[in-house]
Amino acid sequence: MLAAASNVKSINEARQANMEEKEAKEDNEPQLLGEARTAMTEVLDMKASTPGRLTLHERVSMLNQDQKRVFENVKAHSLHQKCHEAKQCSCDFAPLRLFVSGVGGTGKSFLIEAIKALVNSLWSSEGLLCGIAAPTGLAAFNVGGITIHRLFQLPVEHATKATSYWPLPKTSQKIMRATLSEVKLFIIDEISMVSSINLAFVHMRLEELFGSSEWFGSRNMLFVGDLLQLPPVHGNPVFEKVATKSILSQLGCAAAINIWRDCVTYDELTINERQKSDPQFSSMLDCVRRACPTKETVSVLKQRVIQVSVSDKFSELKQSGKAPVCLFPKRKACDNLNAQMLRKNASEVHDIYCTDEIDETAGNRKMTKKIVEHLDKLNADCNMTAGLEAKLSLAVGARVMLRRNIDTKAGLVNGAIGTVLSIAAQHVTVQFDNVPAPCKIDKVRSRFMVMKNFSVYRRQFPLILAYAITIHKCQGLSLDCAIVDLSEEVFSDGMAYVALSRVRSLDGLFLTAFDPQSISVSVSSLGEVNRLRKTHRPDLPLYDIPHISKRKRKLTGVDKTVSPSVKKVKVTPSSARDNEDCVITGTETPAASPFNFHSVDVQWQQSACQALGLQYCTQTPVRPGGPAVPLTRPDMRSVRRVQGDGNCLFRAFSYILTGSADHHIGVRHAILDHMTNNAQYFLGHHLVGYDSIQSYIASTGMDQDGTWGTDIEMLSLAHLLQTPVFSYSQQHGQWQRYSPHDVDRQLMDDIHQRSMYLLHTGNHFNVVGSTRKN
Repeated sequence: MLAAASNVKSINEARQANMEEKEAKEDNEPQLLGEARTAMTEVLDMKASTPGRLTLHERVSMLNQDQKRVFENVKAHSLHQKCHEAKQCSCDFAPLRLFVSGVGGTGKSFLIEAIKALVNSLWSSEGLLCGIAAPTGLAAFNVGGITIHRLFQLPVEHATKATSYWPLPKTSQKIMRATLSEVKLFIIDEISMVSSINLAFVHMRLEELFGSSEWFGSRNMLFVGDLLQLPPVHGNPVFEKVATKSILSQLGCAAAINIWRDCVTYDELTINERQKSDPQFSSMLDCVRRACPTKETVSVLKQRVIQVSVSDKFSELKQSGKAPVCLFPKRKACDNLNAQMLRKNASEVHDIYCTDEIDETAGNRKMTKKIVEHLDKLNADCNMTAGLEAKLSLAVGARVMLRRNIDTKAGLVNGAIGTVLSIAAQHVTVQFDNVPAPCKIDKVRSRFMVMKNFSVYRRQFPLILAYAITIHKCQGLSLDCAIVDLSEEVFSDGMAYVALSRVRSLDGLFLTAFDPQSISVSVSSLGEVNRLRKTHRPDLPLYDIPHISKRKRKLTGVDKTVSPSVKKVKVTPSSARDNEDCVITGTETPAASPFNFHSVDVQWQQSACQALGLQYCTQTPVRPGGPAVPLTRPDMRSVRRVQGDGNCLFRAFSYILTGSADHHIGVRHAILDHMTNNAQYFLGHHLVGYDSIQSYIASTGMDQDGTWGTDIEMLSLAHLLQTPVFSYSQQHGQWQRYSPHDVDRQLMDDIHQRSMYLLHTGNHFNVVGSTRKN
């Protein structure tokens, strides 16, 4: 408890330290003010539209045994709270911080409705008593809430950079406080998709609004979801600690924290209501959820694979009166099917182009060629352009998804799906599946950033084609009919289970393909569920942890007989030896001509040391080179040798960064912290067979002094410092380049930027000081 209190204090002190500097900049930001006002209006609209078909007594009578136990727990806590508010009790009363778990279909959403009705009945008020949120618009609408980012006005994560917490302008705080001041219970659904850093952001926002030094501003918190479903798109799972580097860069604190473990209690629903009429399907889903499919499960899923094209199956199901939804792992596959279905079913396709305007209020410069090129790249993914397409292709009869909250009270929320009825210049008429009457959708105007200090306003209809949607968008839905892709394209733990469990029965499930390897589970999530069960529900059995194959130790080099433009070419190496200082497991051979010898300078060293928390010692004696100096073979006289004690890679980096090889431990920890905080860039692509960065570190002992480094750590440092690493292989006589762009393809790949240069001699790294002259 003392440690938990200390963690709360460190976050709050960091927020106060940054408040004055950021408020001066943001107090006059009209967009933030407008966002807060609109979001609070949506909250109140959702409250006003809460279904009143059932009374509280009727809802309680419909709860099963599991649901009623949780309900009574919340009820007892709420009644106790009322006693404290009436000064009838003076005991040490702690706010509720409860996580209610349960597999898909156990009635978590129905329980939320019952608890919401309970709170509204206990406190007689015209104000908002339950603040409800979820990570996606559709999931939030299903439980009568708005997105977590809207409710708490959180910064939105992007793949290209980490987000930092910012305090709200005072006027925005006043608007939010006026709406949320009477809230007795905040409910966050689909908690598996909320990252640990966002949980910290929620705490900080509530502390900021209500001025309490306790977790979440001393407000009651109810978290609902299933940790074995989809993890966060960006960041670590909610139960993992916020890494030290994230704390420093995004919150401003000095030590790693774990809010979840500090304060959350647990209960679990085990009675499946969704697949109650299909026990075979329910049993099969349980096996898939734990990534332990039986032979019978695999056989059944193989039998659900369709033998015709997806478009033909879609049309067949639609003609039979069903409304299928296609669920694909990746957006590209969705785009391809959407375009195909549009061409196949539409007699006339309308191409509607956006209108972009430069945001002159931010002091933007003119639209240069470079900016136009970058905007073209952003246009490939409308998630990067405020959800608005550059060219929207529509037709009467097309299935579309709404990308904006238009009228939350009426169900016109981000994620709502419907069919186009008519298309006009100023509006598109859509019949949404969950709205009785047709709706006219007008164009909207939204701002997004193209490059630093350059933003544009885009005007476009907030619609996208939706014959197919990504599996991430479907979490929280219940479907009668779905066509699902479970091929090798499945890339995330829990993804196969989420897609399969959306369907109410096996008869409504159709697969485009099925790869048994698509069924996977997060080992760390299983471990957390076991911890929670052991601590709070010892009556429930612990899950078996499935075996995850370890990453093989192998060496990969460059075959000089292959064209330099070919990437990731393997050669036959000697076996890795236990006393080797490094293991290279992947390479990328650059073409000889574009790359230069442009080494780091003292300003770069000092900046890098500050970023990594290292002590700068002296300027590294390397020849600076320049953008026009060709990258040739190393000058062996310039090579700075480091000790071969298993730490040579980290000692070499320490020498480049600080001028001394003695800070290798700090370099090692900074690299691993960065990998932990940016796991989505490494798992599945660079690290195969690992469930988490923690499992990789535990398996390899990478955090231990003397453990050899690999190319993964080289990529991590390159990405962390946004500085490429070049390694010259004496065995193969060629340079290998490790670029930040290799980790995150969204980053610009500048081939002329300053870089770090190493000499690799089979089992050892040294530092290259200069290259030979031609």
